[in-house]
Amino acid sequence: MEFVNKAPFVENWVLLFLMIQFIIIGSANLRTQGRFLYSLVYLGKSVSFRARNELDRISSVLLHINTLIGFALFGSLMLCENFYLNTALISAIVFSILIYLIWHLDYLFLKLFISSLDVKSLQRKGNVAWIILGVFTLGLNLLLIFQNTILLVSWALGVLSFLALFYRIIRLLPELTGRQISWVYFILYLCTVYVIPSVLLSKYYESQWLEILTPQSWVLAIKSILISQPKPEGDKSPYYDLRDKYNIKVDFRSFIKVEGVDGKDFRAQKVNLSEHTAIILTSKIAADHFFRIAEDARFEVPESMKYFCISEAVAKYLQKFIPYRKRKIFFGQQTIDQLAEVMKKHKNEKYLLPCTDILRDSIPETLTQHRVNFTKVVLYRTVAADLSDLENVYYDMLVFFSPGGIESLFKNFPDFKQNNTVIAAYGESTANAVLKNNLRLDVAAPHPKAPSMVGAIELFIKEKLKK
Repeated sequence: MEFVNKAPFVENWVLLFLMIQFIIIGSANLRTQGRFLYSLVYLGKSVSFRARNELDRISSVLLHINTLIGFALFGSLMLCENFYLNTALISAIVFSILIYLIWHLDYLFLKLFISSLDVKSLQRKGNVAWIILGVFTLGLNLLLIFQNTILLVSWALGVLSFLALFYRIIRLLPELTGRQISWVYFILYLCTVYVIPSVLLSKYYESQWLEILTPQSWVLAIKSILISQPKPEGDKSPYYDLRDKYNIKVDFRSFIKVEGVDGKDFRAQKVNLSEHTAIILTSKIAADHFFRIAEDARFEVPESMKYFCISEAVAKYLQKFIPYRKRKIFFGQQTIDQLAEVMKKHKNEKYLLPCTDILRDSIPETLTQHRVNFTKVVLYRTVAADLSDLENVYYDMLVFFSPGGIESLFKNFPDFKQNNTVIAAYGESTANAVLKNNLRLDVAAPHPKAPSMVGAIELFIKEKLKK
């Protein structure tokens, strides 16, 4: 599955480029009555030049364009791993044009030092290598697209390009030797035309100037966001405000679902509910399953039981099960560290921590550091939801709130590729899960300037609009 931003002219850009390459090579072969492909099979110097001389002007121009397209397709496929799709495509096209200009105008630069140099003869010989290189890029691009052999294809293209360059230099040496030209001019020519541009290109490959090549409307084409949570109840939600403010489509879909453990699995943990005097609740789901398992085990929760909740919202949620009494219910400010500070005043309590099977390590570690006497019990499991109906649905931004959401994404779509999809993650553990799965983290929350996910998304949009 690929959540990609489909700009108008690049919706099927890979297939379009491949189709154009096949048409060009096929046309050139027909116009030379099959001798063009014959020359490529044997790669003999005499055969190659004979085929080259028999090409008419139209075929020659088309084959030059074919090499340009081959380099552009290869470059865009490589760049789209780290940049927006449209940025990668335009950047690759610009690079291909620069390569073409250097390839065909470099001898003119050398002629500034050597006025007697036969530039036209050298350029005709250089065209042979350029055309053959273009045909090989078609095969390499096919491998890159259908086999995803990035390292192999990169090395292969690098070797082919080096051989083509070496061929050009070899063809140039007799000209220099015959005219007794100083090697100083030749070394200056190589550094100016090939070495210095290569160093600059590798140095600034990941610089943000690539973004300048893409119009703002393409860079920030966030028109749809998928929130990996259930849809909020009612019409009031900060996500709806974001939707109305920026005219963005916002959908909600839980990537994970919670399944409660049955009585058998609960008893296997050998946890005695009656031995505990306080409950630690890190979510509303934890509260639901604690009272569910208590009812299944026929355990009557005593009125003296104390509840320590991660937030005020969870504390107020307890009204669904018990009368709300401030002397029995305590809460923190969204973090386990703040809740642990509250629990310090109740050191004599024996705490029960109802949790999921993928509980963050930071919670028990923090409680242990504060010397809290607690018992962990798994009352519910987090499993991947069925997202098969989203296979052909595309969103510009995906928002995750737990590592389980990332796991669900890859479980439902093992071949998922990020491309230019913006990924947002809430919390350190979720951000780490994004990076561990080799995805690009574009939006992280909480942020110093935006503690909420909605605020972080809006901050991201504003920053992009400034560019």
